[in-house]
Amino acid sequence: MDCSEIKNYAFASGTGFTAYIVTNNIAKKVSKVYSNSLLNLPINTSLNEQEIFRDATYAAYKNSGLKTKRVYLHDVKPENVQWISRLLNKKSEIVLENNKFVKNYLNICGIIEYPQKIFARMLKKCPKEKINKNLNVSKAYYDVAQGKRAFYSPLTRDISINIDRLGIASFHEMGHALNATGGQSLKILKIIACILPLGIPLIFAIGLLTPKKNNNKNNDVLGFVKNNAGKLTFATMIPTIAEEGLASIRGGKLAKNVLDSKLLKKVNISNFKAWTTYLVGSTLSSLAVAFAVKVRDKVAK
Repeated sequence: MDCSEIKNYAFASGTGFTAYIVTNNIAKKVSKVYSNSLLNLPINTSLNEQEIFRDATYAAYKNSGLKTKRVYLHDVKPENVQWISRLLNKKSEIVLENNKFVKNYLNICGIIEYPQKIFARMLKKCPKEKINKNLNVSKAYYDVAQGKRAFYSPLTRDISINIDRLGIASFHEMGHALNATGGQSLKILKIIACILPLGIPLIFAIGLLTPKKNNNKNNDVLGFVKNNAGKLTFATMIPTIAEEGLASIRGGKLAKNVLDSKLLKKVNISNFKAWTTYLVGSTLSSLAVAFAVKVRDKVAK
């Protein structure tokens, strides 16, 4: 490969990378607009329904058996978000300090149990402590307190949600907790969902840096990855999409035992809409990778 060929190779790869940055940013914005347009709809529930969802959340939590598995449900509000965020951040620090790298990663995937006795003592003391006005609250917990989002943390086994404002989403988060603390097959699914997306940068790099052969047929492994970069990118996200869907199904079963058919339908519709945001986001990201590789090959040609 002479100097001019190296320049052309570098220019083509750089152009493909630029195309990816642009298209991926567009994909993220489109995905965000789509997500916001859907996820803001379930919040429009009446005060009476919010009270019902609140009572149903605690009833479902009790029936789920999550408490016996030492999964904690936190009702996060603006008035308590500081001490809850401080508590859970401290809990995370203890987990990370007491485990090596491999154990940390498995912990994030929800495989290794947290030393709950330590946390139980912290939980009793923390609410009694004075609120520190200078404490910075992360955007994640701030959004939870405002009722804009909810999440389950496999690292610390905690569900954080503003039940009054977003109680309709509590069943889905309990579904995540059931997945993370369930049988071996569910844990394997969680591990795969954590590990596979780590391969996306490698897939993208192979797609950009592997030259396309003149006969348009790359028969080796690198050629296969290059020719199917978009599809393989989407494949890495399938376990995550599957786990999200399973969380909604299991959450729906919890809701079925504590809600009437009308409100259960609202929960199921809300869960389905939330699931489609993962599907749309994964599809757009995959298309961005495929488009970048095609741009690279067009420029190189």
